[in-house]
Order: sequence, then structure tokens, then C-alpha cells
Amino acid sequence: MSIVDAPSAFTRRNLFVCIDGEEKTGKTHLALTIAQPNFITLVHDMNDGLDGVVQKRVRVVGDGRIKIAHHPIPDGQTVKAQRERSVGEWAGFAQDFRDGMSKYRANIVDSGTEIYKLSRMSEFGDVKHTEKSKTAQLDYDAVYSKIRGLLRLFHASKSHLIITHQLEEEWKSYKDPDTGIMKAKRTGRMVRDGFKEIPYMMQI
Repeated sequence: MSIVDAPSAFTRRNLFVCIDGEEKTGKTHLALTIAQPNFITLVHDMNDGLDGVVQKRVRVVGDGRIKIAHHPIPDGQTVKAQRERSVGEWAGFAQDFRDGMSKYRANIVDSGTEIYKLSRMSEFGDVKHTEKSKTAQLDYDAVYSKIRGLLRLFHASKSHLIITHQLEEEWKSYKDPDTGIMKAKRTGRMVRDGFKEIPYMMQI
């Protein structure tokens, strides 16, 4: 039977934090403040954005307290080559993420925008699909499932999880009243660029 009593005490001692912002606004610097001298923090570097920032925090917390797993978006001359390299890079990232969530007190992903890109590219390279395509929908289901599966490890872990995200311009679709044609326009807002389910998973 899967039905159990709801607990009366809140016992969780780890946080899932999302830090969003435009370029060069201190997202990585803020994320790194989780690192402390009495435990190890693992940083999943997806966009080569640590240089000049992580060194400052290492000087505060001490050598050996911050580890780095480097998983950049791979280059490729063809769709096939890009997908093949991305499949390997995703496998490496996924394994390091699992290890980090089980072994270390804090994990930082810099950034979640690149996680979404890497998952997408590992499914279909750099091909641009439309949401109207049945094939594209199946591909995106796999993209979302891979990310969702990793992020849900937070609930079975004692590790803090901090994910940074870049921002992008928000676009809204509307029907032109004169022509009846669907068009898109900027709203003037900046929104998170990445996995769309993050708002429902994060705590802060």
C-alpha cells in the first residue's frame, strides 16, 4: 500500500535555488557563496564562465573545497556530428551530476540554460523543429524527461542545488485582426531561458 501519514515535522535541510539574470550581473558569484570551508561544493561548468570568479571563492574557503566538472556545449560541423558529441557530453554531465548530488553538500550548475541546450542537442543536434511537428514533440518529450530525471534527484539528496539561468526576450503569439494570420511580438519582458518546468521544481 502506498498511502502513508503526512509528517508533522519539516526535516529537509537542503535548498533548490534558481538564480536568473542578464550577462555579467553576478549570478555565478552569488551562487558560489554557498561554498564553505567545512564541506565540498561541486560546480558543473557548462559555459566557461568560472574563470576570474571561482578563484576568489577558493581563496575564501580554501583549496580542495570547490570541485569543477567541465561539460561545455560541443561543436560540430554537421547535425549528426553535433548530436554524437552531445550524446557523449550529456552522459558525462549526467554521471557527474548524480555523483555530485550523492557525495557533496552543494552542487552548482552554471548554467541551466546550457543544460537545456545540451539535452536538446543530444536528441537532435542543432536541427530546429516546430512544435507543430509530431516528431519534434516526441523529441522534446525526451529532452524534458532527461532534465527532469536529474533535477528530481534533489528530493532524494542532502545536497543543496543552485542553478543559474540566462534571460531572453519574451515573445507572445497573437492573431492579426486584419489578416487572421498568427504573428509574434515582443512583450518587453525578460524571462528565464531554459527548462520550462524549473519554476515548479525550485524552492527559491
